[in-house]
Amino acid sequence: MVYLDKIGDRKTMINVALIDDEELALLEMEFLLKEYPCIHMLGKFTDPAEALETIGGLKPDAVFIDINMPQLGGVELAKKIRENMSKTNVIFVTAYEQYAVEAFQVEAMDYLLKPVSKKRLDETIMRLMRREGLGVPMRQEVLEI
Repeated sequence: MVYLDKIGDRKTMINVALIDDEELALLEMEFLLKEYPCIHMLGKFTDPAEALETIGGLKPDAVFIDINMPQLGGVELAKKIRENMSKTNVIFVTAYEQYAVEAFQVEAMDYLLKPVSKKRLDETIMRLMRREGLGVPMRQEVLEI
């Protein structure tokens, strides 16, 4: 896939962090995100409190957060992130549909249901690219006039 940058725009990557209390879920999301050349992984965390403490210094463009975590719930974590880093995009990745309304009340950019499909993740990444000012993907075909 070829990306066109906006004229004068130097940003080429979207820095992300992953937060999920299940290590396997983190590894799966990391695997899925590696398919996108515009995504740069800053870190992944199983402890939401540690994540909150650390990502302030990392300043991610986006965080992918599980909504149902025992130590600190994803919605509460998102509120704290939004208070300290208002420009950080919050994307919930969860197996629970019933938290969608709460998620959007904290201005989540997106809400992905596990297992995350490639098509649905493509939509999220495209939305992130637009928000972060990255170019849009071009089709590989060449038009001749």
